[in-house]
Amino acid sequence: MNATDLFLLPHVNFRNSESSWSRLFTFHILDASSRGTKLCIPTFVYREEGNRWYFEQQKEALQLPSKLDFKLIVVEGKLRTGFLPGISDPLPMKFNDLRLDITILGHSLVVIETKTVGARITQKEQLYFDLCEWLIERGINSKAYLLLSAGHQPDTDVHSLVGTEWKQVPSLILWEQFFKAIEKQVRNPLFSRLFPNLHQYYEPEEGYLSGNFA
Repeated sequence: MNATDLFLLPHVNFRNSESSWSRLFTFHILDASSRGTKLCIPTFVYREEGNRWYFEQQKEALQLPSKLDFKLIVVEGKLRTGFLPGISDPLPMKFNDLRLDITILGHSLVVIETKTVGARITQKEQLYFDLCEWLIERGINSKAYLLLSAGHQPDTDVHSLVGTEWKQVPSLILWEQFFKAIEKQVRNPLFSRLFPNLHQYYEPEEGYLSGNFA
């Protein structure tokens, strides 16, 4: 079991949209913050070595402050010149009208591209990382992540994360590990009430964090 099994409910031909999952992600961040929890979300990169594939946990987790509020998280905000106070430079055309799935504002800026079921991982996602480079050049500490399940379908999309088309290996947040972080760090979280036995989608970890090619 992994998060993709949850995303496919109630069945493959009739399921919740990625937008609904982006909102659930942000609501849980806001709920944790409102309780004074400094949520720590593990981050990963995808690796392949010989006949083995694995998600490698990074030393740098996504640390979220305990004073986030509704004004500091934007879901599906569309970029325009001036979208970020303090930057007057014209937004490059390639970013204009780019709709960011999740943007977290604060001392640093975090942008997250959500993936559940039905949307492919394409080179459009590179724009998230390019945007952060552009912001860093202007003095804004920025970080981009892909938010996906370790069981993302099709698995060829996951294999593409080690491809040469990426300027650097993309940083990932795994839904499974986000579920675990919420259940371990937040008392009686909404996810646990919405999805009884949520742990079945993130345990045992060895079932989805690494394996061998068939």
